[in-house]
Amino acid sequence: MKNQLSIELKDIDRTYRITLGVFLKALFILSVGYGTLFGQEDQPIKTISKGLIPFLAKAEKDLDVKFYYRTEWIDSISTEIPNEFNDIEEVKNTLLRYGLELVPYSEWQYILAWQERSQVFSEYTDDGNFRRNVVVSGYVRSLNTEEPLIGSTVYIHQLDTGTATDLEGNYSIIIPTGVYALEANSVGLEPQIQQLSLTRDTTLDFTLTDKVITLTEVVVSEEALDQNVSDVALGKTKLDIMTIKGIPAFMGEVDVVRTLLLLPGVTTVGEGASGFNVRGGSVDQNLILIDETPIYNISHLFGIFSGFNQDLIQDVTLMKGGIPAQYGGRLSSVLDVKTREQVQDKFSGKGGIGLIASRLTLDIPVIKDKLSVTLGGRISYSDYLMRLLPDAELKNSSAWFYDANAKLNYNINKKNTMHISYYSSKDEFVLPSDTAYNWGTNNLSLRWNHLFGENLVGSLTGAISRYQYGVGNEENNYAFDWDAGIDNKSLKADFSWGTGEKNKLNFGGSYIRYSFLQGDLVPGEQSSVLPISISDEYANEFAIYAGDEWAISDKYTIMGGIRYSYFQKTGPSEVNIYTEGVPLSEESFIDVESYDKGEVINSYGGLEPRLSFRMGLPLNSSLKFSYNRMYQYIHLLSNTMAVTPIDIWKPSGLYIRPQYSNQYSIGYFKNFLENSIETSVEVFYKDITDILEYKDGARLVLNKYIEEELIHGDGRAYGVELFIRKKLGKLTGWIAYTYSRSERKVIGLDEEETINNGDYYPTYYDRPHDLTLTGHYQITRRWSFSGNYIYMSGRPATFPENKYIIDRFTVAGYGERNQYRIPDYHRLDISFTLAGNLKKRKKWDGSWTFSVYNLFARKNAYSVYFRAENGAVPQAYKLSVIGTAFPSITYNFKF
Repeated sequence: MKNQLSIELKDIDRTYRITLGVFLKALFILSVGYGTLFGQEDQPIKTISKGLIPFLAKAEKDLDVKFYYRTEWIDSISTEIPNEFNDIEEVKNTLLRYGLELVPYSEWQYILAWQERSQVFSEYTDDGNFRRNVVVSGYVRSLNTEEPLIGSTVYIHQLDTGTATDLEGNYSIIIPTGVYALEANSVGLEPQIQQLSLTRDTTLDFTLTDKVITLTEVVVSEEALDQNVSDVALGKTKLDIMTIKGIPAFMGEVDVVRTLLLLPGVTTVGEGASGFNVRGGSVDQNLILIDETPIYNISHLFGIFSGFNQDLIQDVTLMKGGIPAQYGGRLSSVLDVKTREQVQDKFSGKGGIGLIASRLTLDIPVIKDKLSVTLGGRISYSDYLMRLLPDAELKNSSAWFYDANAKLNYNINKKNTMHISYYSSKDEFVLPSDTAYNWGTNNLSLRWNHLFGENLVGSLTGAISRYQYGVGNEENNYAFDWDAGIDNKSLKADFSWGTGEKNKLNFGGSYIRYSFLQGDLVPGEQSSVLPISISDEYANEFAIYAGDEWAISDKYTIMGGIRYSYFQKTGPSEVNIYTEGVPLSEESFIDVESYDKGEVINSYGGLEPRLSFRMGLPLNSSLKFSYNRMYQYIHLLSNTMAVTPIDIWKPSGLYIRPQYSNQYSIGYFKNFLENSIETSVEVFYKDITDILEYKDGARLVLNKYIEEELIHGDGRAYGVELFIRKKLGKLTGWIAYTYSRSERKVIGLDEEETINNGDYYPTYYDRPHDLTLTGHYQITRRWSFSGNYIYMSGRPATFPENKYIIDRFTVAGYGERNQYRIPDYHRLDISFTLAGNLKKRKKWDGSWTFSVYNLFARKNAYSVYFRAENGAVPQAYKLSVIGTAFPSITYNFKF
């Protein structure tokens, strides 16, 4: 027999291959190392008085079979040799007593293996012929972007079976030997079919090209066309970078956050506000990740722009409900931003030049198909625009920002990949009064992915994140500097185990070390400002989780999970101690207690169950349900109408309890016209316990007794979200409408700690009605038009209802909290894009984008304030951040 035989044996950690020659000695690769495997063909058997070798030799002769084994495993085992073997079962039963078993390789060949390491890779056909199984594995990626295609399918027509690629674009499937046609498919790309004859384990890679037909750039997901109906996930939206680029941009800067605001259930308190609100949650209740590392502030210029460079983003996923168990630490949502991870095999670049900022990104190959580096940066030059403003204070102000990214992608081998990601950003805003605000982020992460076996994939991620902010003044009499921040160091391990085609298990754990740098107020040399020093705070957060997605049938899918989180506040720290059972105040203050480094001050913990369920319905539709419990142990303290980049982060402690929420949601999903039109209706209800509120007039910055300003309450949010989206054709876009309410209730220990008589009142970001329309029209192959319209109810506000005159001073008397509303908000944006020439091969490709933000120059109210002059009745004034139309032009290029 000239051909060599191949069989694959596996355990949880490694893949062992055995290549045997029928008349030759073979190598047997096992977890203990490499050993020689002897087959008893026509050679005499080595006789050992104590051992299984004579036993097996007798069985080979009587049963006309062949055994292959490692001598050192069996030469010390004694057993009786029967006079005659009548059945192979006699051999199997004897071996089982010693923890061994026979792995059938063919009808007459067997491999000896330890029980826990063996796995049968063989089968018999219906006509009784023997066929062994082999493993086909490889990757699927895009020829144009060279990015891995996540969720692509590899289908074997002859067997009517297939599999999907993982997060790295890799796939693996076990099938019998034979001749097959394997087809790889991904939405928006041409399918690729490869014919091959399988006799042994084979690596087969696919590279898919763009379809010839013109496709829209507004694509919410790169996954299957019916993904919104067939997936068990509820409240999840995935945006690729082409979707984000298709939205009209303010001052030509493509913005991730502004794109999110066009989705149902996502709002903001107004232009110029940092962050966003999801399903009635506050800004700090969103977990924002870039390459597995948390971001504590995602805005530039006080929220005018977001901090993500469009040219480095691969995709953005927002999870509002049905959040998997691997995510935790926030109550409302998870925003997961992924930068490009495919190893680049040629030098290339892309960038853009706009009115307010420019950017450049370079892809640099180091080792072909193994190692590449991506560098990107963006910097503003906005000062010249401020010089053109009529307002004298703004005209003499200065504002600038930058952000930078670096990414190293390394394909170590077929089973190991490594990704190192660095992100940095910086902002500075200087007023004519010499007051300067600054804030910045520095993140570094390293992720190692490893394929343990055909079904088990793991990743280990270490990350360092630092967010710093501060205020300074250079005026002599009032000169000071104050810098604060939050640092965290984290380590997490995630594993995915596919136990079958319809079952996938995820499990892992994480650890985060927090440092809350409260900062010191340092006066200038001739300043009259008094110094203030506040001790830093430290904490640990641990979590373990497990989740399983089980496709019970084509109709029913369930995804369940459990997460346990544990939080410790530790020293070194100084903690204020108060009398129990009474409001925290100067009167109830007792003493300051000191804790040493690493000493636990107090701790919290809790279980976080997760459950999602999908029921398929006729006519391409489905019904879904989800439940989440989430814990949040860190808090952003802000009593302003909009969160600012210099607000304070605070850990849970003796007098600040963690928040936790329960969210229930149900949705109906249906597609029309061969999945070209998606529709959905989602209803949600969320209750929040121990949410933080503030006493009237609370002072939060540089306050050693800050817990005296805080009170705990309960919250609730509920609403309905409608979504209609057209995905294909020259005209694409969506309509999103949300009706929701976000309310709080605070009943304290006395009247001062009770808000609005203990009744529910709206949060400052409560916007009952939110309507967005987004459209993209491909006029010609080069010209396209985009537009979006936004309408939102005015946000709540607290207005004065009367006034008092005390010693000739006028004091305003305010009514109940958030019982009024500022005017409603609406805005129309448009843009035209002229693409480059249509030549297929060109070294340089450029495009022009012309856009107008706030086309009708509407002066939308950011806030309403009151001012009385010369004792007159106070008059209301409206403040608009962007109260005019902003045209812009941007040139984008790639080479």
